[in-house]
Amino acid sequence: MQIGQISTVEMLECHVINAFAPWVLISELKSLMEATGNPVISETSATASDVSEDTSIKSSYDKYIVNVSAMEGQFYRPKTVFHPHSNMAKASLNMMTRTSAAGLAALNIFMTAVDTGWITDENPVEQWEKRENAPPPLDEWDAAMRVLDPILVGVRGGDRMWGVFLKNYTIVAATRSTNIHITRLQHKRVANPY
Repeated sequence: MQIGQISTVEMLECHVINAFAPWVLISELKSLMEATGNPVISETSATASDVSEDTSIKSSYDKYIVNVSAMEGQFYRPKTVFHPHSNMAKASLNMMTRTSAAGLAALNIFMTAVDTGWITDENPVEQWEKRENAPPPLDEWDAAMRVLDPILVGVRGGDRMWGVFLKNYTIVAATRSTNIHITRLQHKRVANPY
């Protein structure tokens, strides 16, 4: 559908789901994420020895926010005249990620946006039948791993990314001037359960 064919209600629903709801969730959960430190380990705990006695070490675990987005929200990508409302909503989510991530990263909250890839077929039945019922190239497991990847990389001791858009496990720069934000681990960590 094109502009003029999309109801105001559908346009608003699209923005509520893709941009407003993430904004509200992040805004409401930020203080809880800030307050979350290392887990309390009792003296009798088998893992108590894993905790460093070095008081210079920052006493908080990293926290992660992964916004599920799409390439449609990237300004530099070619566009058709269709679905301007969903393109607008994803662009809004991407911009929230890009502009809010630096402040959150200072609090050890690392926010990224991830494109899950093509996991559903929303084409008309006629097009589905022409492809002989071939499923999309990715499934929900592929999508889930793409969402979890920035978290798993960080908790396993890799680079902690923030303020970036990821597609196919790779940072996609929106413009040539986009800075790539990666924070390297610089201190000893509590043994990670992952």
